[in-house]
Amino acid sequence: MEKFLQKKWNLKDLLPAYKGKKFERILISIESDIKILEKSKNILNAKISPKKFLELLLIYEKILEKFSILGGFAELKFSENVSDKEAVAFKTKIELFLTNLSNRLIFFSLFWKNLDDQNANRIIKDSGKYSYYLKYARKFKKHILSEKEEKIINLKDLSGVTTLNNIYNTFTNKFLFNFKGKKLTREQLGVFVKDSKANIRKAAYKELYKPYLKNKDILGEIYKSIVIDWKSESLKLRKYKEDISPRNLSNDIPDDVVNLVFDVCKKNRNLFQDYFKLKAKILKMKKLTRYDVLAPIIKTKESIPYSTSVHMVLKNFKILGSEFYERAFKILKNDHIDSEIRKNKRGGAFCAGISPNKIPYVLLNYNKKFRDVLTLAHEMGHGVHDLFSAKNTFLMFGSGLPLAETASTFSETMMYETLSTVSNAKVRKKILFFHLDDLYCTIARQIYFSMFEKEIFSKIESVNSIDGISEIYLKKLKELFGDSVLIPEQFKWEWLMIPHFYETPFYCYAYSFGNLLALAIFEKYKEEGRKVLPKYINILESGSSKNPAQVLLRNGFNIKKREFWQKGFDFVQDLLYKANDSC
Repeated sequence: MEKFLQKKWNLKDLLPAYKGKKFERILISIESDIKILEKSKNILNAKISPKKFLELLLIYEKILEKFSILGGFAELKFSENVSDKEAVAFKTKIELFLTNLSNRLIFFSLFWKNLDDQNANRIIKDSGKYSYYLKYARKFKKHILSEKEEKIINLKDLSGVTTLNNIYNTFTNKFLFNFKGKKLTREQLGVFVKDSKANIRKAAYKELYKPYLKNKDILGEIYKSIVIDWKSESLKLRKYKEDISPRNLSNDIPDDVVNLVFDVCKKNRNLFQDYFKLKAKILKMKKLTRYDVLAPIIKTKESIPYSTSVHMVLKNFKILGSEFYERAFKILKNDHIDSEIRKNKRGGAFCAGISPNKIPYVLLNYNKKFRDVLTLAHEMGHGVHDLFSAKNTFLMFGSGLPLAETASTFSETMMYETLSTVSNAKVRKKILFFHLDDLYCTIARQIYFSMFEKEIFSKIESVNSIDGISEIYLKKLKELFGDSVLIPEQFKWEWLMIPHFYETPFYCYAYSFGNLLALAIFEKYKEEGRKVLPKYINILESGSSKNPAQVLLRNGFNIKKREFWQKGFDFVQDLLYKANDSC
């Protein structure tokens, strides 16, 4: 059996060089393409032929793909070590370079969005596979500004929200935690917040909060500035209806569907409250505190070697078929996974699908726990999804955020099913409860993150103190947990530790959306077996080449129906029944 080692990824496949003559040639090629497009300004008018416009669109697409590769490399290099001065300097250099070049390209997208409907439809009619992309781009028509104003916003973002995000990430990823006589990263300390002993969980949480509370004024001001910037641009300048609307439009999901997901999640929060009451009973506690929400109900030894974990994930992909397995193995054999735990490495996990012509990259902080196996399955699901959607060209390659969580959650759910069949009864029971913990984290917790954001964005001008924001966060926690969990005061500061709030406002509902969608697809898979896989593959291959709701509807999933979303919670209910029976 092949042995897989924890190591850094190979970034040379993405960018052969980031300095010297080879790198300069890359920059020269981008400049050359941009000049070709700039020369087209005098022919961009209402009478341009579809053929000529599509020729220019292909050049535009080629440039944006090169942008993505440069920006992606800079981000991945920075993620390796957020304290690496060379990586930080290169990231800053690339961000400035790409912003300046993007400003030179604004004229092209603005021309298309401002074109009258009659001539736009004439071009769309003959645009072939690009028709949906062109229709989608025009949805932003009423929210765009003049070319001069768009350029100013790009420059403002570079020294504004982009810099604030860089500061937040650089600052918080350097945090080290003193615990049990050792200096730990956040990932390493995270193991202890799920310890079997209540005193260790509590001590770990208290240590986790220390640097965030110490720096709460700085982190809070960063967040307030990001919120105010978003509101000023989205509502006052671009005239969006709601704070969340830019994210919904970017995801190409109607506001009413997103609101439906919020409503169904809110109405089903009692399932998780019932679960936490059951968990308290098993742990022989009168009531859980927030320190205990992720406590294991059974203590078992967890030390799963990385190579074992990789083979478990690959085996699951092989069950789905060679087209899944081969894509997963492609990521591994090309060393596109960084799984080591290192000082100053970016925390968490992610998958970066940068181009249809590049194999995606996966970042992990693998710590030999069950959670790490599931995280590997999740991120490899993203990678496999990217490789399925690589049949599309760059402009139609990446899925919107909600659909982007489909394959990752399906893969993770399948791994839970595999782990739940192990022979050891104690481990099976632990996995069952661990799955319910995870569903709380990825559905209920995430939707309440976005509910918190909705309230903060609506009240930021009246509740603009750090304490005021924290009180609203605490109120949302109490609504989520009801009478099932006691919330210690310190948890009102939890929002300071959520990177998505800073990096991508209103991102988090995508996890709830994607999880519920994936659970519905997985239920179909359990009912129909391999018969459902062509539909599943069709969804993954669509990328952003078609409207998400239409893609799902054609494959038997109507996201505009309340019953569809309720099916995901029926899955949760079934697990809760099993959990009760196991006791």
